[in-house]
Amino acid sequence: MKATKGPSEEGEECMSVFCHSCGQKLRDDARFCSKCGTAVSHALEEITAEYRQTVYDELGEVMLGGLDSGAVTVEDSKDIAAFVLARLDNISTKEELAGFVEELAQKWPVYENVRDTLYHEFPATGHDNGQTTAREKRPSLDSANQFIQEVQRVRDAAQMDGEVTDEIFQHAIALFERLEKSNDSAILNHPQISLARLTLRFYHDVWKARAYLKKRWEDDRIKRGRNKLFKRQMKLVVADYIVFGTSCNSSWDLVTYVRVPSIDASTTTSGFLLGWPHVLVYFDRILVEDIFCALLADGENPRSYTEAFAGLEARYGNRNIEHTLNRLTRKY
Repeated sequence: MKATKGPSEEGEECMSVFCHSCGQKLRDDARFCSKCGTAVSHALEEITAEYRQTVYDELGEVMLGGLDSGAVTVEDSKDIAAFVLARLDNISTKEELAGFVEELAQKWPVYENVRDTLYHEFPATGHDNGQTTAREKRPSLDSANQFIQEVQRVRDAAQMDGEVTDEIFQHAIALFERLEKSNDSAILNHPQISLARLTLRFYHDVWKARAYLKKRWEDDRIKRGRNKLFKRQMKLVVADYIVFGTSCNSSWDLVTYVRVPSIDASTTTSGFLLGWPHVLVYFDRILVEDIFCALLADGENPRSYTEAFAGLEARYGNRNIEHTLNRLTRKY
């Protein structure tokens, strides 16, 4: 990029910005040359961890939107997730990021409009910067900002460096229910509400899947108590345990196998991979406990199914599985 002096309307000298590659005159705030696409110098700045996470969020949201619209197939989503996870963490500057996004768009056209979005400043949740108007300071908007901050907390816990706890999980479910029932226009029209809704949906899908599986096992238990014919068949909790321990790579594979109603398992899986991996880590842990509890309540010893038990030990660690089972056994 180069700058030259030119006359202003008042006859004074001013600075004009030109592309160092092709000489095209540029706007002062330009990040790329509108003619040849070369990055201007301020696009060479390093990206922060926060900015990188914003990119992850944006790419994940575009992919999920593409799945919903049909512009992205399930196989595409797996390839996109693998491509992004392999490349994005190694990018250090916005110039490199631009090249990455261009390559992404060439492979999957659904990302063609992403670059412009990424280079706009995203609203900073909870920050005033001295520019908040009087209307924005009304209690309804304060409440909306507080809601978005609470969603940010559960989103941070779900992402790469986070940890989802029972407290975080329950808080996310409460936020989802609040959003579903809300008629607060300040919340529903908040600029970050789309990402907030997407984040909470992943938590809710886990909650819904867990509730469905527990009811599935309980209904089977009741049928067995009422009808002797059912006693000849393998218990559903045992069947699910064997599948989970021997044929699954994660808890969500069991959800896909069982085909939990009203959940798009493939879409949720892509979201777990790209942006919210620790929701899946949480579900892995809690599903092991749910299955062990259901087995113990039925008088079954999880260790008796050696292949399934060994599969869980290999996947989640021998100490973790043994500790979980010993702790739960004391309750039954």
